[in-house]
Amino acid sequence: MMSNELTCINAQEEAEKEWRRQVLLLGSMSLVSKAKTSWYLGSNIRKVVEPYMFMGGVQNYEKAILQVANEGYVGFDLS
Repeated sequence: MMSNELTCINAQEEAEKEWRRQVLLLGSMSLVSKAKTSWYLGSNIRKVVEPYMFMGGVQNYEKAILQVANEGYVGFDLS
């Protein structure tokens, strides 16, 4: 971003919804989803309990973010 003089990146609404869908799906398949209270589910912050981070593993996370980068950041607004 810096080499292109960009300072801001924002997810577009549809891309954000799709990422959230993936995070919720993976979270629902983890043992963490069985916990009544866990900061992994955000229960210490708000009443709606849902995973806040990608639970598909570091390798799959890296694959996902590299794919977005290689495709020109489709789903993101850059400025």
